[in-house]
Amino acid sequence: MNRIKQLFHVRKLNSSLTNKVIELHNTGYDHDFQLQGQQQLLCLQDNRLFNFDNVLIRLIDQGYDNLSHSFKYLHTIDTGCGQKGILMAGKIATLIGESKSKENVS
Repeated sequence: MNRIKQLFHVRKLNSSLTNKVIELHNTGYDHDFQLQGQQQLLCLQDNRLFNFDNVLIRLIDQGYDNLSHSFKYLHTIDTGCGQKGILMAGKIATLIGESKSKENVS
């Protein structure tokens, strides 16, 4: 019985993350982004690269991905040119840029 509860809990996390993505798409976050290296994002719709310095990244939610068996972090992306979208990543994207800039200061 405990195993059934665990499976239900995992499914619930996935559906809540999916619902959040749909909600964001409905509010104008209609582009999809992918991490490129340590300091850039790629817009998958038009293949434009954006530096972390030129976008606003917000961490929105976290959920478990059954396919990769890992947690994924959902972010919103607001670009300087008005594009808005989402980024699903295995890391918190705002920390990627911060850790790199801290290395440069040391």
